[in-house]
Amino acid sequence: MLLRDLEASFAHVTAERTHHKDQDLGIVACAEALEAARAGNYGVDSVLVDPQGEIVEQGRNAVFFPHFRSDLHAEWSQ
Repeated sequence: MLLRDLEASFAHVTAERTHHKDQDLGIVACAEALEAARAGNYGVDSVLVDPQGEIVEQGRNAVFFPHFRSDLHAEWSQ
């Protein structure tokens, strides 16, 4: 399956509010992972939050783009 096929299959999905307190963080992580995949990298993201749930740091996988760096995993790319 190609990325465009995956995006098309989820085009109708909405992010409706739920009772999960970390839903917003999940949406941030998914959006960043999708951007990593669109850039030609693995679709992986990391989001680090403090005890209050505020985002402290985040990064997306950058192993292949803009150039090959095997050390630029999502948790190290910022």
